Amino acid sequence: MGLSISACVHLATWAIMANGAVSNAARYNLDFLNMATYHVCVLIWFYYVLVPQKVVAKCAVPVPENHLAVWNQELERLLHQ
Repeated sequence: MGLSISACVHLATWAIMANGAVSNAARYNLDFLNMATYHVCVLIWFYYVLVPQKVVAKCAVPVPENHLAVWNQELERLLHQ
């Protein structure tokens, strides 16, 4: 998420600077925007690294690995109706 935000902002600011005659003040503001976006993205990366993941609840009933017996029982039940 951080990389995509950073890339989008950088591409947008570079496109603005490349398309027209941008004054020095505007160029300074766009550079500041790039730097600020990068720092916000670093904070997002730190959040994902430092916050522990949520524990996924496991199923109370174990799922049988071999479903063939269940399929056979259901097929026989359908055939004998």
